[in-house]
Amino acid sequence: LNPVIPPDGFTPDTLPYTLDPLLSTLTVTWPIDGSDADATSVIFECTIAGTSVFPDSQSVDGDLFSATFSYDFGVGVTPVSCAVTDGNGNTATVTFDVEVFDVTGPEISVPAAPAPASTDATGFASPDLDAGVSATDNVGVASLGCSASPYPLPVGPNLVTCTAADGSGNTTIATYTITVLDATAPEISVPAAPPTVSTDATGFASPDLDAGVSATDNVGVASLSCSASPYPLPVGSNQVTCTAEDEAGNTTTATYTITVVDATAPEILVPTAPPPVPTDATGFASPDLKTGVVANDNVGVVDLSCTVTPYPLPAGSHLVTCIATDAAGNSATASYTITVVDATAPLLVVPADFSFDTDATGSASPDLEAGVSAADNTGVASLSCSASPYPLPVGPNLVTCTAVDIAGNIATATYT
Repeated sequence: LNPVIPPDGFTPDTLPYTLDPLLSTLTVTWPIDGSDADATSVIFECTIAGTSVFPDSQSVDGDLFSATFSYDFGVGVTPVSCAVTDGNGNTATVTFDVEVFDVTGPEISVPAAPAPASTDATGFASPDLDAGVSATDNVGVASLGCSASPYPLPVGPNLVTCTAADGSGNTTIATYTITVLDATAPEISVPAAPPTVSTDATGFASPDLDAGVSATDNVGVASLSCSASPYPLPVGSNQVTCTAEDEAGNTTTATYTITVVDATAPEILVPTAPPPVPTDATGFASPDLKTGVVANDNVGVVDLSCTVTPYPLPAGSHLVTCIATDAAGNSATASYTITVVDATAPLLVVPADFSFDTDATGSASPDLEAGVSAADNTGVASLSCSASPYPLPVGPNLVTCTAVDIAGNIATATYT
């Protein structure tokens, strides 16, 4: 039984061999000489990665001899050298490599129904995104990590992406959704020492119950309101209840006590549409702020004053606050808006008439704004001079200069 050296074209690269899917059984097929070969008279031995391995089984099928070896092949290149010897001692060898590629990515297991996460004081949640996530791989998991953007997580559903990589660089991605809930109710701040309020002419008080009350929440306050019953408030101590609700529907209540005393403040009447006041040469106005202001009280008004800051008033709208005090020390305030307008045109100065020589074209192109200046109590917005025609022909030419201030007041002046 004579083994045959592989002929031309039958090289170690093309020598038929198969590897089972579990990478543990190698079958090598070899051409032999003799149609009545006996498989039991052939010695077949392979050296795999430096280790001598004898076949688990061998057989002959016509001119082909097959031998099966047990060996656990790992990922990468494994050198194999096989020798076949017949009963007469004839030997032939061939060497080839078995290269195993890992093309299977890891398998990732993510939570099917992760528990909701709750926001912290910042309004976001920072759960461990890797919790409950695992990965397996046929050659070992090199890395596993999960991320979400943005992170920390806002309220609502958030998509988490997990990526696993094995030692061969194969990667797998899996996702799951984690829901963030706002479980924190708002915090309400109420006045620690609310002021005492006075009754009006009806004998009751109608103060702003929300004054001095505020609420904060980690994801935002949707509503804040305070109420008391009865309202308007009678004389005495009255409990005020404030309720705050956040965007998630969490609510908080807080209470404080407001005291009403029997006192009627004066009634102040202020102008509803006072006429505009023009600025003076300084750019400010100094009107009598009490013009058109009237105060009435059931016990008599002892003082009435109106103030505004700054004073004198610059151009623009200004809120004037008037205070009236009665003989009982009760006071009332009212406010109105007074408008100051800039009614003063700019002061425009032009040069005395002067002469200018023509150029080679027979005309002249002087700087018409040379020696021209403008000043204004609130500021000059623009200054320009023009003549028609321009360039100027021989003879007297009238130059017109225009200055506009910030309020739109216009001044013009001419020179020749």
